[in-house]
Amino acid sequence: MNKIFITLCVLLGASMMLTGCLKSDNDMTVTTYGDMAITSITLGTMNRYTQTISPTTGNDTIIKSTYTGSGYPLSIDQLGRRIYNETELPVGTDLKHVVVSLSTLNGGIVAIKSLTSDSLTWYSSNDSIDFSLPRIFRVFAIDGSGSRDYTVTLQVSETTGLNFEWKMVADKSELGGWDETIQLVMFKDSVYMASVPVVVKGDVAYTLNERQLMQSADFVNWQPVVGAPLMSSLFAKGTKELFGIGTDGLVKHSEDDGLTWTDETLDTDLELFPTEGLASVTWNYVNSDSTDYVLVAGNHPQAPAYMAVWRKISQYGGNDKGGQWVYMPLDETNNYMLMRQGVLSLAYYNNKVLAINDGLTMLESRDQGITWKKSNNYVVPSAMTGTQVRLAASDANGVWLLTNSGQLWHGMKR
Repeated sequence: MNKIFITLCVLLGASMMLTGCLKSDNDMTVTTYGDMAITSITLGTMNRYTQTISPTTGNDTIIKSTYTGSGYPLSIDQLGRRIYNETELPVGTDLKHVVVSLSTLNGGIVAIKSLTSDSLTWYSSNDSIDFSLPRIFRVFAIDGSGSRDYTVTLQVSETTGLNFEWKMVADKSELGGWDETIQLVMFKDSVYMASVPVVVKGDVAYTLNERQLMQSADFVNWQPVVGAPLMSSLFAKGTKELFGIGTDGLVKHSEDDGLTWTDETLDTDLELFPTEGLASVTWNYVNSDSTDYVLVAGNHPQAPAYMAVWRKISQYGGNDKGGQWVYMPLDETNNYMLMRQGVLSLAYYNNKVLAINDGLTMLESRDQGITWKKSNNYVVPSAMTGTQVRLAASDANGVWLLTNSGQLWHGMKR
């Protein structure tokens, strides 16, 4: 087991240094639901505070400026009930005093939940709102028939740079020449390449060796999980769960690090669940406390031109886990379905799912896996070489690409 993993980079952190080895498309798609939907929302004039230091006296000066918030469109995810900015707001933006204008379907009325209690305040286009934390907007149908909550999140850049840029950090032949089994993995503060599928949950990595579940706390030394049943595949993780397919062909989850496995519930036929070419990504589902959004895609068992995409909204903070695996059906009216890929890499970065396709084009999904469009924000480096590429990312460490020519690229705002 020790020979199938290669460390690419260590201690990425702030320095992004290699040790002994070598993270605007303004389209907005909105689908309305009933009479309780926000159909548009726009930022008003934004305040920005920046610091300058006098070259002669060394004194700090805080300068206030303003910019037009409508230049940073907000996307509405009706399925996930989320509203968020695709492009980060400039560093120094004041989030405590934000004015927004919005529209609702059929005159729905909007209230905003307090940051400290369950009390509600009616929305006014003249009042400023504190967005230093995510806010809950509640839309009431005008006839009083019901309500619908949206979580509104604004993100501000933590760097002075506003442009996403790539930097090649390695170009070594020994990193190339790999076959389709290679996977790029983020583990703790390092990037690894592995020749077998690996799932990372917290500070522990898991894989299968001849169907035996193995685990490692350092990505070097691997031990069997004693007492764990044999598994056919291990394909995803949550905050407290592992997900796999048992030797009986059923989708399962484990809440005790692989010792015992329980059958999962699917919303449709098991025959539509992919068993080959699997890739997955998990992120915090902001619409609910202590909840994961788990997305998995793989070769479609019945439609060879497409990938089968499934998701699960999984609660881990209480006794009621809730949720089931939901199939995202193929829809001839959807012009942006995920097409079949030779090898698929998925990652979650800056509130969107990223993927690399066979044409070496970066795709992104802004609606949690329903549509997949060519990304204008994360275009692969023009100087990148190779015929295959693997992807890994985290919000803290940016986006990483490894090509089969031996190039390692790192991208983030600069």
